[in-house]
Amino acid sequence: SVSADVVANETDTLDNTFIYGEVYVEVLSHDVAVINVTIFKTVVGLGYLTFVNSTIKNQGDFIEITNATLYINTTIIQTITQIILTSGNLTIISFTWNTTSFSYGNYAVSVALDPVLNESDIDDNILAAFQEVCVTIPGDVDADQDVDIFDIVMIAGAYGSEDGDPEYSINCDIDNDGDVDIFDIVAACGHYGESW
Repeated sequence: SVSADVVANETDTLDNTFIYGEVYVEVLSHDVAVINVTIFKTVVGLGYLTFVNSTIKNQGDFIEITNATLYINTTIIQTITQIILTSGNLTIISFTWNTTSFSYGNYAVSVALDPVLNESDIDDNILAAFQEVCVTIPGDVDADQDVDIFDIVMIAGAYGSEDGDPEYSINCDIDNDGDVDIFDIVAACGHYGESW
């Protein structure tokens, strides 16, 4: 609105104020978030690779550049840098975890984003996967800490299947080559009878 002062001897003052309307002021924000963490395997043989995907989103109003880091418990596994996100868009980041230097056990998987400049909502910059990953003896596909006939039966039940087939089990695909074949059976049989 705009108002004019009343001048000397003015009698018509009703038109001294003009109200145009309202202006909506939007508060723009900087906000990146991890919205999903997907683990490929819940059981992985020690010394083998496994993969983690994370969906990240720019929930703010500006183009942002950030870094994404994969954590296994509190250990940094991999950082992907200079991820560019336009406002409202999301992307999937793929990580690789080599389990060679780990011990047998269950591990929490999480992904964290570096806060961007002027970001205040940082609670959603880190997210843990819904399940843990068991690092165990190659061939212990049921994660019961040994390689026994039950593991061989599970692998045999998925034998000949490929990724996408209904009977395919990614945990039985020990060597991560997209199918359950003789090489997976051989890997399990090579550790038959072992336990931890």
